[in-house]
Amino acid sequence: MRCSRRLILSEGSPTDGLYVVLEGEIRLGPGRCLGEYGVIDDRPSSASAEAVAPAKLCFLSKAEFRRLVERHDRVGRIVYANLLHYLVSRLRGKDKELDIFLLAEK
Repeated sequence: MRCSRRLILSEGSPTDGLYVVLEGEIRLGPGRCLGEYGVIDDRPSSASAEAVAPAKLCFLSKAEFRRLVERHDRVGRIVYANLLHYLVSRLRGKDKELDIFLLAEK
């Protein structure tokens, strides 16, 4: 999918699926995904994402995502394992940022 709109996700708005950045400039950069929280917990987006320049995205709607992981056990395990790995690495990065922030305050 070519991204023709600048705003891809809006914080607080419902998410419609999972986006993987293939090319282009989005603040998160290539190889990152957007909407991953929403496909897992059905809650509104926790952040906004805006295309800085034309971008190429891979999009998987919530319904397609759920169908895929429910119908194909092996694929579902791989997808969830990769999402878990991705989310844990982001969480570890945020932990380090928080540690640095707390140390700077002291």
